Amino acid sequence: MTEIFITPFRALNGTNRHHNKQNSNRLTSSVRGLMEKQFLLRKEEIDEEDSLKQLKASESDKPHYDVFVRINMFQISDVDTVACTFAANFFLTATWRDHELDYETLKNIKDPKDPKAQSKKIQESFDPKLMFMNAVGSPKYEDNFELDWMRGRDGSPAVCVRMEVTGTFREQFELRSFPMDAQPLNILITSHNRKDILTLHGDDDKESSRTRTEFMILNEFELSPVRFCSAKTVHKHHAGYPLLYAGVIVSRNYGYHLWNVFLPTFLITLMSVTTFSVPLEEVSDRCGVILTLVLTSVAYKFIVSQGLPKISYCTFLDTYVMISFLFLTVIALGVSLVGYVSKHISEEGASTMDKVFFRTSVSFFFIWHFATALVAMMYINSRKKRSIGPSPELLSTKKIVKLD
Repeated sequence: MTEIFITPFRALNGTNRHHNKQNSNRLTSSVRGLMEKQFLLRKEEIDEEDSLKQLKASESDKPHYDVFVRINMFQISDVDTVACTFAANFFLTATWRDHELDYETLKNIKDPKDPKAQSKKIQESFDPKLMFMNAVGSPKYEDNFELDWMRGRDGSPAVCVRMEVTGTFREQFELRSFPMDAQPLNILITSHNRKDILTLHGDDDKESSRTRTEFMILNEFELSPVRFCSAKTVHKHHAGYPLLYAGVIVSRNYGYHLWNVFLPTFLITLMSVTTFSVPLEEVSDRCGVILTLVLTSVAYKFIVSQGLPKISYCTFLDTYVMISFLFLTVIALGVSLVGYVSKHISEEGASTMDKVFFRTSVSFFFIWHFATALVAMMYINSRKKRSIGPSPELLSTKKIVKLD
């Protein structure tokens, strides 16, 4: 009986040792494989760091170019608040000094068979590779694209590129103060060259960059002179890419909305006070008057919302119309409450309540419109502070840094 139990136990013990040895070998091989993976990953990181250092070293040897941009704005049209787009036609001039070109050599390049021999020589030296980041589709470059050069003050050739551009551009409008708002119409110029090779500067001199308002028909807005703002993208592995915000500030003419929305809404809300002139016992007539005004206010709210994009916040005009709607709703509920008290509780108490409600409504109406006028003046004065450049929301992401 003893051997019956001992023999299986010894066999089981030998099997366990065999399994333990196999598990130990597997554990050793898995640890070895993990260490090899970590070694390979670390080697890749070191190789990447070395390649980045070599890239930075090679880029540091390259010359740096300062490209100065001038813009003559001929036309701005189709400012679409709903689609957040605008159309522009402008003449762009980009100038830079090319230290790699020799003035005398460039001057003596003459080939009767190839009148553009100098231009080809310049393009072989350096190309700023300008592009428009916020263009909708591909902008149209007119036929008068020119590449010219002149002798700079330091003796090196100053290269100049001139082009006429027509296109549609996208801009995220900030409409909290609509219709007392001012919007920057940015044309975002960048380059395929990185920031350590090229820097974009805006020439905002009034004689160099102009807004030709005599050629524009833009009744809804007033335009500012052309303005610039330099920025760059932020990248952890290289210097980022240069950005140049160029454009104008358009201030909306709020007269249309003042006469066609604010004034009618003001009069509709003011007429709600006439409800209290109807005798107290005629509740149905009182409710009929106020509900008609409420429906009219809702219709105006619907008209206003058609001219705005689907945004998640209320504009100044939305807030005004909404408060008017709430004011009419409160008066309708108050009239119904006074009628109920007059019919079921006490006519004298209902009369006193009606007078208090009338005085409170009139007081709130004038205080509300006084505060609305102050906020409107604040929005109008704040339009002078609007500037060209990246939005505060974009700057908060730390993906773009403003340089000036």
